[in-house]
Amino acid sequence: MSIDARIEIVCSTCKVALSVKAALAGKRVKCPKCGGELEIKKPPTPKKKAPLATERQKEFALELGIVFPDDITRPEISELIAEGVDKRDDKRFKRLDELEHREGEVLEKVREQLRAELGEEDERLSIASPRQMVDALTERGFATILILIPRNQIEDFKDLKGAEADMPSSNEMTDEDTFSVITQIANTYMLQARIHSLEDRLSSLEEQSDSLPEDE
Repeated sequence: MSIDARIEIVCSTCKVALSVKAALAGKRVKCPKCGGELEIKKPPTPKKKAPLATERQKEFALELGIVFPDDITRPEISELIAEGVDKRDDKRFKRLDELEHREGEVLEKVREQLRAELGEEDERLSIASPRQMVDALTERGFATILILIPRNQIEDFKDLKGAEADMPSSNEMTDEDTFSVITQIANTYMLQARIHSLEDRLSSLEEQSDSLPEDE
């Protein structure tokens, strides 16, 4: 505020209009006409006008279907955008709930159709014991080994230490036969894994060799 600035006041006693120096703001003076005491109040500090909304804010607001004046400020449009986003998300979640509900209904109908098509055979399978499953597969000409491990005992399929496995097999197979089959299958997979590892290593070495500079 400059030293030449003045404040316009009115005497509360004689109602005369006075113009006093702004430097007297906050002090008490006497009215030059009636002698009454006056308090010079400080003028209110003008509020800084908020900056206008950015074009990006306006574009986003329009995408949300928000109507706003051209001279809207950033705080004003931010509040409108927040309300618009909440409404949009509410609609999306409601639509998602509706779709999930419909999906559940469709899946249940599909299950009913499958149960009807599979009939009694599917029902028998769902209640069959592991031994009954092995016997049924054996009757169809398979040498069967069924490996059962309780799911709650498996923390990592790469480390089954401590897990108790049950392995019912075809009646004509002895425990030695079962062990021999599982061992041979495991060795085959390990050999294949080793071959793949060596192939990858060889390919990597060949690439490194190709990248080396040739001797002149």
